[in-house]
Amino acid sequence: IRDEGTMASLFTFGETMIRFAPLEDEPPVQRPSGALNYLRSIGGDELNVAIAMSLLGRKTKYTTILPSGPLGKLVSDSAIQNGVEIEDIIYKSDADIGTFYVLPRDKTVHYQRRNSAWAQQEPDCFDWERMLRSMDNPWMHVTGITPATGKIPAQNWTSAILQALKMGVPISMDFNHRKQLTTIEHLWNLTTPHLHHMKLIIFAKDNLIPICRMESLGNFSEPTEENDPIWSEMIGAIYKKFNGPRIACCFKTRDVNGIQKRWSVIADSQGIHTTYDTPTYHIPKDECGGGSAWAAGFLDSIFQVETAGNSKTAGRRADLLAGLCQEIVGDHSTVTRQELTRAEENSHGKEYRVGLENFQVENQVENQVEETLEFLKRAKVIAIIRGKSDCDTIVSRYFQVET
Repeated sequence: IRDEGTMASLFTFGETMIRFAPLEDEPPVQRPSGALNYLRSIGGDELNVAIAMSLLGRKTKYTTILPSGPLGKLVSDSAIQNGVEIEDIIYKSDADIGTFYVLPRDKTVHYQRRNSAWAQQEPDCFDWERMLRSMDNPWMHVTGITPATGKIPAQNWTSAILQALKMGVPISMDFNHRKQLTTIEHLWNLTTPHLHHMKLIIFAKDNLIPICRMESLGNFSEPTEENDPIWSEMIGAIYKKFNGPRIACCFKTRDVNGIQKRWSVIADSQGIHTTYDTPTYHIPKDECGGGSAWAAGFLDSIFQVETAGNSKTAGRRADLLAGLCQEIVGDHSTVTRQELTRAEENSHGKEYRVGLENFQVENQVENQVEETLEFLKRAKVIAIIRGKSDCDTIVSRYFQVET
């Protein structure tokens, strides 16, 4: 069985979609014909990971199902231009490509994928054994998005995992729950039978409490501090439950200036590791693509002999690649090996600021407390008014009492 620390080549698969995100605020009154400037980009977590790793010099192969015609070619050309092998992609005529629209006002996205080529896939349409045997030292990376896109995609996703296990191919998974597709309970039921076979499982912070409750790992409540030890306890509990795969989780906070702070927590056989003391700061130019780049950075590190067993080093590389990736608009990373190496060299043992060299990174909570205390100090007299009536009535009553 191939393992970490080899010159592995990445194999992955899933749905690729076209994203439309507005470049301007939607006016209060709709313009004639609903005209609005949009950014069009190509996105899909699995393809994003393949492209990010290809740009770091790794061999990558990706497969999916695309419509014949210009929109399918748009996706395949993007993969080819970034060095990803795609000869096993299936093309369907009379099919659409999935799209999704960013809706800032509603703080959500809207999917149009029911009639996509991917949605029309048939059982056993992929020859997993042939594709894996065509690669040198393959490593399969999957996500929880694919089995959530439908019954047949879930069946084919399961077949891919079983074939990889049969051939001794290592597998990693980004759980990547999307509430627009399914509930976390349903996705957990789909993926749980395979998790103990994985080498790496990536979770989002919001996944931890529901998973711990579903697995009866403890009655954890939402921590109030960003570095609360409860986060590590939950990640450690999930690691012990599955007794094998590394369990990783990405954390992000954002201050009043829009500066995002990134760090990671990873559990493995050697304990709990965190990059909290060496965070990455950046201002994302795009909200998409960071998670995919994080996965690519972590995998790249454990594919390397020198860093394969060091989860903290892998987490740091993942943090940096995610921050660097979001310096541009679009889902796909454009970060080269040289750029990533330079960031690692410049950030050894300390925090790293992506594009923020001359910008003061602030601790939002600490500043707010200091500002509030200073205000109260200047006020000299503090009045605390409590009541159940409306605000005007309470204030009026207060002045009556004072006078």
